[in-house]
Amino acid sequence: MRRLLAPLVIFLVAAGAFGWWWYQPEKVVARRTAALFESANVAPDSGSIAKGTRGAAIEGYLAPTITFEGPEGPTEEVVGPQKRDQIVSMYSALASICKQATIQDLEIQSVDVSGEAAQVAAAAVAIIVLQ
Repeated sequence: MRRLLAPLVIFLVAAGAFGWWWYQPEKVVARRTAALFESANVAPDSGSIAKGTRGAAIEGYLAPTITFEGPEGPTEEVVGPQKRDQIVSMYSALASICKQATIQDLEIQSVDVSGEAAQVAAAAVAIIVLQ
């Protein structure tokens, strides 16, 4: 009985430590950010219906209001805070007219969580092939 107890205790401690690490708010936000970028990909062989639903694929990951900034600060293309519906509509339109959209080399640089809000700094390479 004693032989079984030690491995069981070690397993439970390891599982508990992993669970604690896995569910840290920063880790959850980083995983959801990676999933957002994965959901935004448009495969080159996607049909028009699949392309038209790409906006809906990212909607669940977005906050009600989003602000985009580039490496040099706010972008000229998307100025100021934007509503989720606007971002979803813009991405659906982009996905409908492009041949392919791929986001590669995602690097989550920092995640700051305070209460119900999170700020993520990430870098990625976006390849959009237009017709």
